[in-house]
Amino acid sequence: MLYETLYQWQIFLAVLYFGLLAGVVFEGKNLIQNAFNKNKIVCVVLDTAFMAIASLLFIFAKNLANYGEFRLYLLIAFVLGIMLEHISIGYLVEKFFVGVYTISRKIGRKIFCYKPKSKFMQKLLK
Repeated sequence: MLYETLYQWQIFLAVLYFGLLAGVVFEGKNLIQNAFNKNKIVCVVLDTAFMAIASLLFIFAKNLANYGEFRLYLLIAFVLGIMLEHISIGYLVEKFFVGVYTISRKIGRKIFCYKPKSKFMQKLLK
């Protein structure tokens, strides 16, 4: 009992960190949804995948930090971590993901020497 009382702030911060990781996954999900023009099927699949990954991250954090005991402040810390990531570094994470996507697309075009035949596609891919 004394251990849990003394180290609650460390447990809170550990779960907050996993909430930040879930926020990064959330930003990646949003980027993929925007790439597919928010197609309904893609949205449902990505939302389901995000909820599964976020749930696994929460369970892992709960087991790692608090030996599997559920406390309400753990859930609050996890959700707060997602919100803090979105508010603070969400823009930077989004720019990073867009940059990685752009670079990989350019490298893919150079490797496969893709040259579209229609002028419309050539303008679109420039």
